Amino acid sequence: MKLEKVGSERRKTMKKKISFLLILTMCVTMLGACSGGKNSSDKTKNSASANPDKIVRMMFTNTPYLDPAVGSDEVSTAIFPNIYDSLVVPTHDGDTEASLASDWTVSDDGLTWVFHLRDDAKFHNGEPVKASDVVFSMNRLITIGEGFAYLFQDKVKEAKALDDTQVQFTLSEPFGPFLSTLVRLYIVSEKDVMDHLKDGSYGEYKDYGKAYLNEHDAGSGPYQVTEYASGDHVSGVKFKDYFETFEEGSPEGFKFMVSPESVTVRTMMSRQEVEITDAFQPMESYAEMEKMDGIELMKFFGGSMMYLTMNNKKAPTDDIHFRKAMAYLADRANMVESIFPGSEVADGPVTRVLAGSLDEKLTYDYDIKKAEEELKQSKYYDELDDLDYTIYWVAETPDREKLALLIQSDAAKIGLDVNVEKVPWLTLVESAASPEQSPNSGTILTTPSYSEAGSQLVASYLTKEVGSWESMDWYSNEKADALINDAISTIDREERLKKYEEAQKIIMEDYATVPLFELVETHAYQSSYLYWEAAERAKKGESVVPVMGYQYSLKGMHFVDK
Repeated sequence: MKLEKVGSERRKTMKKKISFLLILTMCVTMLGACSGGKNSSDKTKNSASANPDKIVRMMFTNTPYLDPAVGSDEVSTAIFPNIYDSLVVPTHDGDTEASLASDWTVSDDGLTWVFHLRDDAKFHNGEPVKASDVVFSMNRLITIGEGFAYLFQDKVKEAKALDDTQVQFTLSEPFGPFLSTLVRLYIVSEKDVMDHLKDGSYGEYKDYGKAYLNEHDAGSGPYQVTEYASGDHVSGVKFKDYFETFEEGSPEGFKFMVSPESVTVRTMMSRQEVEITDAFQPMESYAEMEKMDGIELMKFFGGSMMYLTMNNKKAPTDDIHFRKAMAYLADRANMVESIFPGSEVADGPVTRVLAGSLDEKLTYDYDIKKAEEELKQSKYYDELDDLDYTIYWVAETPDREKLALLIQSDAAKIGLDVNVEKVPWLTLVESAASPEQSPNSGTILTTPSYSEAGSQLVASYLTKEVGSWESMDWYSNEKADALINDAISTIDREERLKKYEEAQKIIMEDYATVPLFELVETHAYQSSYLYWEAAERAKKGESVVPVMGYQYSLKGMHFVDK
């Protein structure tokens, strides 16, 4: 009995070992099937069933403004072309083409423009798009005076509907890039806005529909908003009565989400819970996501420029020698090599992708000795110990902290203390209200509103336009103003571009700002099941539309079944 018991125990032990080995073998087999490389066939097969609802989920640093008379930041410009239409739209080669307008004419003196509207466009409320809506949209934008109003204020003298399909703009003076700027006139339904007025300060127009358009759209674009959750997301669906035919596999809807912490972004991408990341993830995160099956990186130069702004109206950055010292302290080559790889050191205050940018190096290279020499010429040199010099960096973009800390470290080498402060994006925007509220410097990224150098020059350096996050240098120079105004009033394109170049030279003579680098914009996206036109063009080395926001047009995306 004793031997039989021992044999029984051995058989039980053997069975346990065999069971364990079988389980282990199954686990190894399963892991082998699931852990294929970048081109795993199983992953490719599964990608066909990813996101069966065909909703494009994109990440941004904040929720957008839905009111096209208010918003001008990246996420707002990304949603506008998807829920609104404009008379013309930008092309990948920097030109413009028809959208709501089928054709147009301009008088010899450049003052009168007549646009003929297509007759099959409808708003999301079912009403036809009429010339009167275009007039209403232009007047509303100019009156509210926010967003892209600066493109048309003091330029458009009158907007007039000649009939339901013809709208006439009369300019107060010739405005060379007028057609290019119309990509920022998004047409709203007059009826929709007027039906939702609340108390406000615009006379008979009350609040001009601003409260309503905080959470709704009044557009005619290919998609319409269905849900708005401030600080979290905006969702929308395909507008079935859109005047253009949707491509097979086109997105059924969208969800623009506020980007969470980087680790969460990576997890969501790995689980196919988001299609396109924002452009502000740490480079280490991009590298990790690129290794994931079915995910590629989209990199392109879209006109984005990173600056270290210089508040010209606040001590100590009101001193030109202090500004030049900071320029020499900016180790830009190190920045593009170690923090933003693939980006290119800036030569001047305007991105190279814009017509009229100066093909000449105007910026300083990193040089500690020259920085110290400039600092000694500053009127603040004798009070360095008491100086309050602060750099803001945007909390939602962690890599910008590295820029600020790099400058802080180098500044310490010449006895200059630099305060580095983390602020939310909206706090930074609010700080741009006055020179006193604005920081001495900020790591600010700008992208052009239209495809000429005048876009950046007007938004950032024209005196009358200061007071926005794009003009936190608080720069004012009569000669530069005269050149910029003269340039944008010039009808002849080649002559206009030359004047842009002269204005850039004056701005850099004053070293009004410190251009750091031209940012290669990077997104991780689900390439295994989402076709993205802008990404495909970038992969081929072709130009990508250089107007902020239009790269995210859902009309340039469709789901594929591999």
